[in-house]
Amino acid sequence: MGMEVVFSDRAMRGARPLYCRCHPKVYMRICYYSSANSLQGGAELSQVRIVTHMIRNGHEVHVVLPCESELTRHYTQIGARVHVLYWQHLRMLADPYHVLKYLFWLPIITLRLAMLLRKHRIDVLHVNEVLDFQGLAAGRLAGVSCVTWIRYVLPDGLMRRTLNAIVLTLANRVVCNCHSVHRLALNNSRSPKISAIQNGGPDPSVFDPSKVVPKRPEGAGDALLVGQIAKLVEEKGHHTFLEMAHRLTEMGYDNVGYVIVGGPVKGHEGYARKLDDMVRQYGLEKRVFFVGQQRDVASWVAGMDIVCHLPLCHDTFPSSPMEGAIMGKPVLSVRAGGIPELLTEPDNCRLVEMGNVDEMVKAIKPMLDSPELRSQLGQAGREEILTQRSIAKHLERVTALYESMAEERHSKE
Repeated sequence: MGMEVVFSDRAMRGARPLYCRCHPKVYMRICYYSSANSLQGGAELSQVRIVTHMIRNGHEVHVVLPCESELTRHYTQIGARVHVLYWQHLRMLADPYHVLKYLFWLPIITLRLAMLLRKHRIDVLHVNEVLDFQGLAAGRLAGVSCVTWIRYVLPDGLMRRTLNAIVLTLANRVVCNCHSVHRLALNNSRSPKISAIQNGGPDPSVFDPSKVVPKRPEGAGDALLVGQIAKLVEEKGHHTFLEMAHRLTEMGYDNVGYVIVGGPVKGHEGYARKLDDMVRQYGLEKRVFFVGQQRDVASWVAGMDIVCHLPLCHDTFPSSPMEGAIMGKPVLSVRAGGIPELLTEPDNCRLVEMGNVDEMVKAIKPMLDSPELRSQLGQAGREEILTQRSIAKHLERVTALYESMAEERHSKE
């Protein structure tokens, strides 16, 4: 049975000018529907930022999550009304039992969510992940304006086309978080429902290299530190990062350490064990440091000399390359997904072919050899993020989208 946990504490801590309060043009009741249970993912962190902004600007905000987690506690602390409704997420298509369980829960959760939306007279439903399309169906049943964000490009062509057809049918608005998503996931569809709203960059008051105290792993000493920030799932490419570390060590780069910031994820524990095995196999126990999930990411980035983001998927608008750049660190990433839209190559970063370890080694060696090149790339990248990735503009566009959707809904009543 679905459990509803509602918190009414409106206290908000640590408000910054970034989220300045104002009288909203249109008072809205907004509901956010998400399948996440962790603060590790960039998609959820983006939603947290939007939720915080909406609360601080006087709107009534509800968040629906599948279970009690650090997210329910965080949303409660910032003043959202949190509802816990269990549902089975569609993840493992190869497992028949999982698919049957998903199909069993799909109509139940759709109806429960529709009832919740009606009960709280929601104006706008924000579905944070395209795979949670049952949220859109619930919104349709409840007569609520729905918007879904597409942040991930599914690898399977048939499933991608099917899901896109469902989403474009059910959603009132579809938002791509970068232009490459529009191209890769939606085949440059000209539907008037679709728009592109790029995420803002990291908060410059948090990622300020002049104020942040660097953190380094115990045992790293004075080694140059190359880092990767991502949860431990295979699509983030940690094993290619370790393969690069192994090859560099064989080439004689003995004064280099490697730090991985990010924790294991439920259902992917085997991948974390695989990474441990690779470290032992390559004899890198004294060079590679797993520090787990960290809330103070800025301090860990400040302690790195080079920031890597080497996914094996079309990562659409990842946070870690921007976090590295805004801290003045040189960034090595891949030429795929939305990453080329974040930083200009070759002036402000180095990009390589996805999964190509030879190119990774070739690209990172000049950065390891030259402090001047590291400084040049870092400063250029910082300037680009500060000038081109405004958080305020991103939040203004999201707010305007919600307001137009709420006005359209009320005009039909």
